[in-house]
Amino acid sequence: MNKTLLIAALCSLAIAPGTYGQNRNIQTPDDDTLSLSERTIDIGEVVVSSLRIDRKVKELPAPLTVVRASDYQKQSSLTLSTVLNREPGISLGGDGIWATNINIRGLNENRLVTLVDGSRVETATDLTASMSMVDVWEIDRVEVIRGALSSLYGTGAMGGIINIITKDGHFSDQLYVSGNAGAGFASANRMYSGHADVNTGSDKWYVRLSGTYTDADDMRTPEGTLLNSQYTYNNFGARAGFRPFDNHVMKIHYQRYMATDVGIPGGEAFPGPSEATYTDIGRSLLSASYEITSVTGKLSSLRFSYFNQYIDRNVALEPNTVTETTLPNGNTQRTTPTLMTPGGKHMTNGGQMQATFNLSSGNTLIAGADVWGRRLTTDRTKYVTIDIINPAGDIIKTNSVVRGETPIPASSFTSSGIFIQDEATLADGRVTLITGGRIDGVWVSNEEGYDVDYIIINDVENDSPTRRITFPEGSGRSISWSANAGLLYNLTGSTDLSFNLARSFRAPSLEERFK
Repeated sequence: MNKTLLIAALCSLAIAPGTYGQNRNIQTPDDDTLSLSERTIDIGEVVVSSLRIDRKVKELPAPLTVVRASDYQKQSSLTLSTVLNREPGISLGGDGIWATNINIRGLNENRLVTLVDGSRVETATDLTASMSMVDVWEIDRVEVIRGALSSLYGTGAMGGIINIITKDGHFSDQLYVSGNAGAGFASANRMYSGHADVNTGSDKWYVRLSGTYTDADDMRTPEGTLLNSQYTYNNFGARAGFRPFDNHVMKIHYQRYMATDVGIPGGEAFPGPSEATYTDIGRSLLSASYEITSVTGKLSSLRFSYFNQYIDRNVALEPNTVTETTLPNGNTQRTTPTLMTPGGKHMTNGGQMQATFNLSSGNTLIAGADVWGRRLTTDRTKYVTIDIINPAGDIIKTNSVVRGETPIPASSFTSSGIFIQDEATLADGRVTLITGGRIDGVWVSNEEGYDVDYIIINDVENDSPTRRITFPEGSGRSISWSANAGLLYNLTGSTDLSFNLARSFRAPSLEERFK
């Protein structure tokens, strides 16, 4: 069942942020005078793209936060979420040092849409790692919109949008070759990190290659060592751009992030005495786009894009629990789960077509359609030792049991929609009105699911054990709509009045439907 959220943002006064410097005269020992002139750095001048069109922050009525690469460098941040935690309305969550996420206005990542360079990240909803599989060295900026935006991005955008923009190459009038290399060390967890990138290009093409390797031990805190908080990861990125014609641009982007031996020292997903580790978890992204600008006098841009994102996650969980049951003959059965190895493969494909029309000098219309689909396959193996103990306390029999399961049946989730957004400037530029709407269709299907796939007892395998159907084969579909309206009124040169109204929706994820 789709969930609907109606948000009416109260009118608020926003003072345009800026940093100002004053004229100062500094006397040198030789009585020479250095004059420092006034300079204004206006954060409102930062250009963002999360509203499907490039606009300055100060021109948008939406509550928006932009965190740039320099912010991560200044704070020596190990994860993307750490710096975002300092922003208003955003709080940090997670299951450890590496596995982190954020909440926006109290809504967790289940009700947020996370994008990497505009490509949707879809993974398990019960483990917090979607924002961890991004290399901090590669971040150019992170745009966070606080508020319902299903009218632009479809299901899930009830609390906001997190758009992670990574570094790209660029065209140049002259042939160029450049490179960067950096390294870092953190004593708190003996973390070493190294990064290098190389860029080259000209007026018709560019290429950027980058790589990172990071290895960290357990985190040391004033209270002691945080056990099982180690991690190791590597990242490789490749980007290329081409200009086959003056107003045509084609871009290809590939990312591969892989982490191994990632400790999860605690969290909601693994309560009690259990110890969990990501044996390996990775994300690969392949995307391509083709944009034509200045198509006609009114049609300023026509853009087509496609992406494929694959996430593979495998966990080793040691429950560290023992249960004992008294048998009718007086013996005791002691059951010890020694290891569980759940795994999941998440394959997401998506495409989009978007047209931008400049209807007049003060009116821009965006219209388009998008579709994305997620395919989920899971597996879980349980290793259990069962001891039979007589009243004297002697173990008279031991059974080793391996149980193979498919916790969530193979299933797919497909969403497609058409959207439109209009931006109008009124009252001699003092009023900006943005309105938009969207209609979405959601299709879900699943194969038949069982409580057990096979059982191995003392090395004897049974591929057809007695089992029950947990989820019958099925399919379903639904249609939802969403809308938004935003108004920005400039009262004075540095004071704006903003108002936002939105209707958003969220369709339950595959994990929620089949658990």
